[in-house]
Amino acid sequence: MKLTQLEYLVVVAKEGSFTRAASVLSVAQPAISQQLRALETELETKLFHRTQKGATLTRAGTIMHDHAEHILNRIDVARMDIASQSEQVVGKVSLHINNAMAVRLLPLLIKELDKRYPQIELRATPLPSHQVQLNVENGRADVGVLPDRENLSKVNAKRISKEPLFFLCDPAHPAAQNTPDVISLADAMEYPMVSVPKGQPFRNDLELQISSARLPHEVRFESDELLMIFSHVNSGSVCSILPRCAVLDKIKAGTITARRIVEPGVDQDYLVAWPKSLPLSRASSVVRDVIVQLGEDGLG
Repeated sequence: MKLTQLEYLVVVAKEGSFTRAASVLSVAQPAISQQLRALETELETKLFHRTQKGATLTRAGTIMHDHAEHILNRIDVARMDIASQSEQVVGKVSLHINNAMAVRLLPLLIKELDKRYPQIELRATPLPSHQVQLNVENGRADVGVLPDRENLSKVNAKRISKEPLFFLCDPAHPAAQNTPDVISLADAMEYPMVSVPKGQPFRNDLELQISSARLPHEVRFESDELLMIFSHVNSGSVCSILPRCAVLDKIKAGTITARRIVEPGVDQDYLVAWPKSLPLSRASSVVRDVIVQLGEDGLG
């Protein structure tokens, strides 16, 4: 198996055509076809469905494509690590970060990296927590930030922040009128809610607390997107519960009324995580360490 074969596989899959791949790679189309046929022979399976309209991956091709991307990425990392043996840290880092924490952490992280490590190219992607975990475990992300949970055996992790949960409502909502800065979980559950989809770790943890307290709980709307959650809240028809990191900007802007949940107090630990199965590049290690330092400094 040759690296050129893996590169051709990735480009043909991306372009959906041997002809377009040949143009992108500046390689004759017959040479690409010959190399990929040889790879198929070695693997004893077809990697592409070839038609007059183009080429699409077979099921085996999809599996091989994922491995090829990963192998090529690790080679890039190795090259950058060798090139960055000087004091200057150089490299690309894929950071997948929980949607809620992205709001608070990313501006601080980008500012710090720009100041101290300008040669690091950060590729940050906000995602739901379960997707962050999966991508760190399988190496699609170099570093991840996500809430703590029990099933993190495939990653290394370090706590960076403990985030209290807040009850949220529109400033014109009855729950926002002449009230203290705190609210009991029981009182919060008197209002219909918008929440992240059922089955997500945050929702599971929250509903475990609600169930333990034997409280009613009405979820009218669900969304993975913070923008949609805030839009529902600002409509005045529902309230929500989110960690502090997701709502600080809204509180400061006065567009959301937030009350910390007490009786019982509900907090969520956030972690920075990296794969156990793969060595971190020098640049990835730096990004991880900066995130840890920002956590120790209280995230701003």
